[in-house]
Amino acid sequence: MGKWLLVVAYEKSNFAAVQKEWLKQGVFLTLVPTMEDAISELPSHNYIAIAVFGDDHSYVKLIPDARKIKANIPVICMASDFDQQQEEMLRRLECKFRRESHRCTAK
Repeated sequence: MGKWLLVVAYEKSNFAAVQKEWLKQGVFLTLVPTMEDAISELPSHNYIAIAVFGDDHSYVKLIPDARKIKANIPVICMASDFDQQQEEMLRRLECKFRRESHRCTAK
C-alpha cells in the first residue's frame, strides 16, 4: 500500500509534473479544488499530509474538521509567492518519506 498526499488548490497545469516526481518516491497525490473537498476525500486513503496552495486563508477554520477524520494529520500551507525557504521545507518533507535517507540532498 502506497503513501498518499492530499493536494488542495494546486495549479492543474503543473500537477502532472509534480505528481510524476512524487511517484518516484512512492507517494501518490490526489488533487482537490477546495478544503471542503479535501475533508470529503480524506477517508478514501491513508493520507500522510494535506498540502494547501493559495492565498485564501479560509481553509484554516476547516483544519479541525480534517483532524476529526484523521487526528494530527500535518497540514502544509503554501502561498502563491512561494519562495526558496518554502521550497527547502518541501524538500525536507519529501526526504522524510524516502526509505533511503542518504539519497536526500536537503540538509
